[in-house]
Amino acid sequence: MNRRFYEFFAGRAVAEVTRCAETWAKRALINPTFLIQEVVTELKSHHSQKIEPVLVSGSFIEILAPIAEHLGVPYILATKLLHDGQKYNGRFVPPQTIGVGKALAIQDFIEKHGGDLKNCWAYGDDISDEHMLKLVGHPVAVIGDPLLEAYAHKHGWRCLNLPKESQTLAFSSKKVFPFNETSLHEISVL
Repeated sequence: MNRRFYEFFAGRAVAEVTRCAETWAKRALINPTFLIQEVVTELKSHHSQKIEPVLVSGSFIEILAPIAEHLGVPYILATKLLHDGQKYNGRFVPPQTIGVGKALAIQDFIEKHGGDLKNCWAYGDDISDEHMLKLVGHPVAVIGDPLLEAYAHKHGWRCLNLPKESQTLAFSSKKVFPFNETSLHEISVL
């Protein structure tokens, strides 16, 4: 299914997609409910402790870049669409950063940049985030997915409870996952 989605970009100009992503993000970020504020507060707390986050997402870099910039996040681990410098070819560089792919991307980042996964935090709002959450020393379940909530309680993980309206937004959203050698977070966005 995800491969089919990225095939849609075959032949599209990189500059055009980037421009559209910037326009979309600019409009979306005007809406105060676009980002789940409870998770943004967690991110700001880690920022204040001089922890540098990285976004980890199943989406692709061009879409995430304006959001990362808005949040002050310098690194993005996301699906990399292949292109010839001008146009996309509809394929991506494996692994795709969903499910176990997020954990693989994080491990690769840690190997390249240093750090200790035991000192990392991860915030996940879906059971598919279990691999990412199990990887770090400080997993946090952003409550909304009953399967993840049960899994988190079983493993003694911290749970971040959201107001009902935020839970609804989380279920209707795409996910953006910031992380770094001392901090992993997840921020859900529409």
